[in-house]
Amino acid sequence: MNDLMIILLNFILSLALLGIFYFLIKKEFEFYLKEKEEKEKETSLSFIEKFVSLIQELKNSVEEKLEKSIEKTAKVEEVARILENYSTDLRNLKNVLAGTKSVGIFGERALEEIL
Repeated sequence: MNDLMIILLNFILSLALLGIFYFLIKKEFEFYLKEKEEKEKETSLSFIEKFVSLIQELKNSVEEKLEKSIEKTAKVEEVARILENYSTDLRNLKNVLAGTKSVGIFGERALEEIL
């Protein structure tokens, strides 16, 4: 009976050691998975931060180009208004000088001013 008891105790002890070994391996594997998950989160966050930074740079570039375009458009509109005013003045002058009598009167007045 002593041999049977020793065998039974060895078996129970072996089962207990296997249980402890299984528990330790399981904990180590869970720790490894948790570490891996945290690294993946950090990598994902780093990628997202880089992506947001790139989008911000693109946004700033587009805003800058838009501002320059608006400034140029405003300048073009101002020049167009000035040219339109000159055009109106030239049409008025052409109408005034259309007749020979008007040209003569204009010439006489100009000559008076010069003299």
